Amino acid sequence: MKKGDSILTLDRIVAKCEWDGDCLLWRGKVGPQGNPAATERIDGKDKYVAVRRRTFLGYHPEVVGIKSNERINTKCGNHACLAPDHLIKVTTRQQAKLTVERISEADKMNRARKISEKMRRHSVITPEMLEEIRRSTDGPYVTAKRLGIKNGSIVCRIMSGTGHKDYRATPFSGLL
Repeated sequence: MKKGDSILTLDRIVAKCEWDGDCLLWRGKVGPQGNPAATERIDGKDKYVAVRRRTFLGYHPEVVGIKSNERINTKCGNHACLAPDHLIKVTTRQQAKLTVERISEADKMNRARKISEKMRRHSVITPEMLEEIRRSTDGPYVTAKRLGIKNGSIVCRIMSGTGHKDYRATPFSGLL
C-alpha cells in the first residue's frame, strides 16, 4: 500500500450513512442503477467498489466470498439501505424474482403494453385482422383458415382474450 491510498472499510462506510427507522441509508455516491457505490485508491489507481457487497462481507466475516452469480440485495427493497439485518445474499434468479414482486401493477401494465407493441410491429396479424377475429362467431381454426393465418392457436388466444390484448382501449382492459 502506497502513501495516499485509501481503502473503503466498514467504519468508513457506516460514517457515510444515517439511520432512518430500521434502515441504514447510504448518503454517498450511487451507481447507474441507484445502488451505493464508491471508489478506493490502491497503488495509486482508483477502483470501483460495490458498497453493499463490501458491507455484507464486513458484517458477515464467516462468508468467504460471493460467487459471480450471486448478488447482495435488501429485504426492505430500499436501494440505499445498508442495515446489516436487511442485507441478503441472493442468486441472480432470486433477485429477478424479488424485482418482479416489487414492481407495481401500473408498471407491469406499462411494461406489458410496450412488449405487446413491439411484438405487433413484427406480427403477420394486422389490426384489421384482429378486429375481424374478435368479432367472428366462427371457430378459431375456421377463422384462421379464412384469414390465411397458418397457426390457429394464435386466433384461439385472441378470441379467448389471452393473446393480442389491447392495452390502450381502457386502463382496465388488461386486468380481465
